[in-house]
Amino acid sequence: MIGVNLIAVIGMGSIAARHRRNIKALFPVAKVAALPSSGRSVDITSTSDCDYVYKSIEDLCAQKPDFVIIASPSSCRLVFVSPLLANRIPFLIEKPLASTVSEAREIEQACLANAYDTPTAVAYCLRHLESADFLKSQIESKAFGDIYSVTIEVGQYLPDWRPGQDYRNSVSANAVLGGGALNELSHELDYAQWLFGPLHLEYASVRNTGALDVDVEDVVDMSLHTQLGINVNIHLDFLQKKPVRKCVIIAERGRVEWDLIVDKIHLDHGDRVEYLYDSKGADRNSMYMIMLQRFHQKILGGKEQGSFCTPTQAMQVVEIINLAKSRKA
Repeated sequence: MIGVNLIAVIGMGSIAARHRRNIKALFPVAKVAALPSSGRSVDITSTSDCDYVYKSIEDLCAQKPDFVIIASPSSCRLVFVSPLLANRIPFLIEKPLASTVSEAREIEQACLANAYDTPTAVAYCLRHLESADFLKSQIESKAFGDIYSVTIEVGQYLPDWRPGQDYRNSVSANAVLGGGALNELSHELDYAQWLFGPLHLEYASVRNTGALDVDVEDVVDMSLHTQLGINVNIHLDFLQKKPVRKCVIIAERGRVEWDLIVDKIHLDHGDRVEYLYDSKGADRNSMYMIMLQRFHQKILGGKEQGSFCTPTQAMQVVEIINLAKSRKA
């Protein structure tokens, strides 16, 4: 795209590699830079889709990138926020916003106090599925009538997440890096608030079953409600061998099911099933690409498409996570 010269990605994990690859595809003329969040020395020849590797956030800011993606572990993101804001460099920060409420609040406050209104957003990618846009429009237009309750479930077997890598060494499996089912699968908390309104936690069961030999929670069950009195039940786990990711809405006009794996939505009226949305096998990477395109448009000041998670909304997710963890079984 015209006018983009340099985009940087902070972090060296799998999500950072995905972002670099997508940047190369979307902005073929732009250079891509990497910054290891740990400060370790990295050989550029072993870093995919990368033109430069910088050693410090100061070195990176001096190059005035068009925007930055902060994809470091959630336990070490705060340190990058102030330099980027001070240099008026837009950034997209990976979810969750931080691994603690205090750090999340510091990031939120820094963004709110930003005197130069530098564009920022949190990368909850499920918001950028076309099916998510469709479902939100249906809810806002009252297409389903009154909503009575919502059940959200996601289960994915952690050892299968990153083939070729020992899952026990991953960010997801290590508490010190901000891992665990609550942080890694916080997409569900984000989109629940986005679709149905602010959530209030009533009950949480947060457990480490011992099945995976990790030091983080691997199964979570939560009961919440919205300001409108909608009951929202959320299940997260690292254990299911067959992946599941769905949202079921019990509403006045029937049972709505959004299956995020096959990316379809249907409404069961009882006597018939109405098929509302089908992505027809769209590439799952497309939501990441759409997110980057939308963020670029946000920077340019054009009409913003979709709906990004704000630092304040992301901080509220971290607050729910922290409250749930305080009730860990």
